[in-house]
Amino acid sequence: MMHAIHDDDLTPSRAFVTLLCTAFIFRLLVHFLLGALCADTLQSHQDEFAPFCELSDDISTFDDYVQRVRDSAEWGGHLELRALGMALDRPIHIFKAGTGEPLHIHEQGSGEPIRLSYHHHYYALGEHYNQVVPCTEVPQE
Repeated sequence: MMHAIHDDDLTPSRAFVTLLCTAFIFRLLVHFLLGALCADTLQSHQDEFAPFCELSDDISTFDDYVQRVRDSAEWGGHLELRALGMALDRPIHIFKAGTGEPLHIHEQGSGEPIRLSYHHHYYALGEHYNQVVPCTEVPQE
């Protein structure tokens, strides 16, 4: 499908801006939906997740924790990955430098594994995850 851009001297930049805005809005929407899905899964399996929830002065109950997952971008640890694996019915494989085999989360999932790399210190961000894409072909030299 093609999205027509108004024809003027700025057509290339308008097309680029439209593409970037669409991609940005799509990423925000997906992030929001994943947060809601994760929060719903945490809440519906409270007996399994609550004992491992990290509480603090700001987050004093499991319900507060679930609400923070639902309403913010401040989530993405092991607990949330396990909840998403359950909700999506997909195994999650987490690779970390210096370890042999990846950490397997929700291995009983039925779909293709979601592959992530874990970085304990990623620039100034602290803990960070990246997507790992399997190589489908070995480059010829």
